[in-house]
Amino acid sequence: MQEIVGNMVEHIGSGFEAEIDASLDILADLVTHHLNKVAPFAILVKVQYNIDTVCHSCEGTV
Repeated sequence: MQEIVGNMVEHIGSGFEAEIDASLDILADLVTHHLNKVAPFAILVKVQYNIDTVCHSCEGTV
């Protein structure tokens, strides 16, 4: 499960809208049907979210 979640997080960070949407849909489905298996890896999603948030904040300052 860690590899699957990690791959989805990698696709979320790709910057391509379709890839991001598909990965988020898959993650949502995994959480809905396999919460206990996915929960330990939620930190991967949070870290990617934090990275994306910081990067988007910095884009206008360069």
